Amino acid sequence: MAIQEGDKIPEATVHHMTDAGPTPITTSELFSGKRSVLFAVPGAFTPGCSMHHLPGFIDNSDEILGKGVDQIVCLSVNDPFVMAAWGNDKGTGDKMLMVGDGNGELTEALGLSMDGSGFGLGKRSLRYSMITLDWNTTLSPWMRVGTMLCGFTAWYSEPKCSNWTEANSLGVHLTPFSHRTILTLKQHGESQK
Repeated sequence: MAIQEGDKIPEATVHHMTDAGPTPITTSELFSGKRSVLFAVPGAFTPGCSMHHLPGFIDNSDEILGKGVDQIVCLSVNDPFVMAAWGNDKGTGDKMLMVGDGNGELTEALGLSMDGSGFGLGKRSLRYSMITLDWNTTLSPWMRVGTMLCGFTAWYSEPKCSNWTEANSLGVHLTPFSHRTILTLKQHGESQK
């Protein structure tokens, strides 16, 4: 079963690149005492993730961090070398932490894995994002639902926003994958700082 609002992030070890090379980090070290936005994608360098999903969070990182978020974490079932190379290629800089869940340990523990074997991908993460506060999910993970629309994930369960036109009317000009994070932080974030 997938993690739900209020659940604690399971203990797992993932890896990120530091000056010392690939470095393990536990979920308790990563999320404890912090307000975080965690988003995951099926694969680094894949077209949709590279053209829309990661850039949406990069382009809007200042606004997300300005809502009292301590860190933005990008997760994929890839090794830390690939995640670092992808971050460098896309110019993430210090805007977010690129984390590899190479063995899928965290992805499996969250209940958010998918089988991409039919496409030659093996086990991967679903596309989702969530807000965490001190190691607990404060808002439910937003997973891919509905249909794909022009390469974007279409969401139909916005708190006050049921489509992209409505999101834009609220003054939000984001990629569909990152816009829900901003909207949710605007609606719920200020009271949870």
